[in-house]
Amino acid sequence: MQNRVDYDDQGNLEGVVTNGGMHLERMDDNGWFLSCLREDGSELCIHFKGEIESTEERPAQQSI
Repeated sequence: MQNRVDYDDQGNLEGVVTNGGMHLERMDDNGWFLSCLREDGSELCIHFKGEIESTEERPAQQSI
């Protein structure tokens, strides 16, 4: 999968995919789906209801 963050026309978070193995998707107004890929190829999937209060992107940490 390719890294992406998607927003709707009002600026609300719609979905997130990371090539590290995480996929978050808005399913309806208050419903979300989160898939976490494990190293062995299995997944943990979570369906939940709620609101995203904020988003923040952080750069990779530099090794010392």
